[in-house]
Amino acid sequence: MRVSKLLLTGVAFLGFVSFNIGQVYASNYFPVRHYHSYTPRSWRGTYHTSDGDMMKVNTYSVSLNGKTFYRSNWHGWRKLAFAKVDSSHYTFNVLAKYGYQSSRRWHLKYKNGKKELINNLEMGYSQVWYKSVHHTKKVKSKKTQVYGLDYHSAPESLKSCVGHMVYTGDWVDSSDPVGLTTTMDNYDNNIFAVKLETGGVPLILSGFKHDGIQKMALVQYNGQTYYAYADTGNDLVPYNTYTQSLSGDTFVISSVKPTDTKDVALKSSDQVLTNNIWDYTNPNTGNEIYYHYSLNKDKWYQDND
Repeated sequence: MRVSKLLLTGVAFLGFVSFNIGQVYASNYFPVRHYHSYTPRSWRGTYHTSDGDMMKVNTYSVSLNGKTFYRSNWHGWRKLAFAKVDSSHYTFNVLAKYGYQSSRRWHLKYKNGKKELINNLEMGYSQVWYKSVHHTKKVKSKKTQVYGLDYHSAPESLKSCVGHMVYTGDWVDSSDPVGLTTTMDNYDNNIFAVKLETGGVPLILSGFKHDGIQKMALVQYNGQTYYAYADTGNDLVPYNTYTQSLSGDTFVISSVKPTDTKDVALKSSDQVLTNNIWDYTNPNTGNEIYYHYSLNKDKWYQDND
C-alpha cells in the first residue's frame, strides 16, 4: 500500500537552537512543551522514496516534489515547528491540532552505509526516505579493536579563547549568518560589514565588550577588527569539530578534514574513535565528504561510493 504524500506535513530532526523556541499547547496533537523552527545540518539535504518522490530538507523549510510544505515564518500547522515527541521520534509541525494535519513521527537511521528518514504513519505503516548523496561504506578489517585518535581539544568556553581561534557555529547558514560590524552601534542597527554564511569559519578572538544589554566579541577576520554577537553561544564557538551519535553510529561533524590534524579543534567533552564516521563540510562551498578510518593502514580514507 502506498501511503498518501499528504501526510508529509512535518519532518523530524536532532538538533536545536536556543533562540528559536516556541511553546506548544496541551490541545495539540502532540502535547509537548516546546518546538524549534530550525533544522540541524545533519538532516539537511535531498531525500527520495522508492516511488520517485523527492523531499528537500532546508534550514527553514521542507518541500515535497518542488512544493513547500513547511516554513519557519509561516503560521498554524504549516509552520516549521520541530519537536521531540517521544524517546526516539520527532515531528516537523508540532503545532498541528489534529491527526490529519500532523506529519506523525520521524526518526533517522543509518543503514548499510546510508542515511534514511523513517516516517511512521497510521496503522503501522511507514515510509522510508533515502538521502540522495554519497555515504560511507562499512569496511571489513582484520583488526577489530577500537581506540581513540589524538586530536587537539578546544577550550571549554569562549572566555578561554581570547588571543586564539574561534569558529562560526554549526547552525550558521545564508538564512541566519553571523554578522560582523565595525561598531557596536552598527550591530544594533543591523549594519553589517561582513556576513559569514557557513559554520566552521575561523576568526581570532581579541576580547569582549558589554554595553549593559548584550555582550559582543571583538574578532579578527581577514586582517580587520569587527564586532560579533557573543551572548547565545551559537554564533561563535571554541571548536570546529564535535561528535554526534545517530542510530548506533557516531559521526564526527567537522569543517576540517581528518587528515589536517593541526587544524582540528575538538570539542572538549568529545573523543574521536577509529570506528567513527568523519563528516566533513567545506566551510567555503558547503560540499560534504565522508571519511572512514582503516585499522589495517592506520589512516583516514575518503569515501568514493
